Amino acid sequence: PRAPPAAPPRALADAVTYRTMIDAYARAKRPDDAQAVLERMRTEAGLGPDRVASTALMKAHVEAGDVDAAERCLEELLEAADEVMERTRVLVAKAAAQSEDGEAPKALLGERAAAYRRARPDATCWNTLIRGYARTLRWRAA
Repeated sequence: PRAPPAAPPRALADAVTYRTMIDAYARAKRPDDAQAVLERMRTEAGLGPDRVASTALMKAHVEAGDVDAAERCLEELLEAADEVMERTRVLVAKAAAQSEDGEAPKALLGERAAAYRRARPDATCWNTLIRGYARTLRWRAA
């Protein structure tokens, strides 16, 4: 039996630390451990949707031959990006209603746009899934 994945030290746990651990589990073809680290990244560290971490988890599933799980990761990331956009809309509308000079909504919009860019799937996400389709001979899905 394997030991459960170790949590990164609390003082040093940041997005890069979590991504590195997820990637290490992906390379070791241990997608369940990679998933556990991603969940801790979200719950314990409070880090939001992250396409780099999600892509590493997709890679773990692809390496283990579970393309369906990789698809679910991508779907979750797409949903997370949509949630970021909806939350942005609400927050900017509230800030605009309370702002006299219009600067608060502009600053908030810039911050939220960065959060959306971190959550939105990119070409690497899609290519990871396509590689999974190719490896499992699911060409029609690709």
